Amino acid sequence: FTLVQGLLEQLSEEQRTVFVLAEFEELTLREISDITGVNANTVSSRLRLARQRFETLVQHRRSRERVS
Repeated sequence: FTLVQGLLEQLSEEQRTVFVLAEFEELTLREISDITGVNANTVSSRLRLARQRFETLVQHRRSRERVS
């Protein structure tokens, strides 16, 4: 169980799916839309929110590590 897995599990399933496909699989919004069957605009919105949430989780983790 890695740190990244733990952070990913804190995203909603919808956000996690598009985040992994975009960031790790390096797929385009169109490709993600085709795979998931979700409108490209919705994919874009979910990805934006997932990136924001992931960054917040990373920052929170870093601040907790500095306190320890």
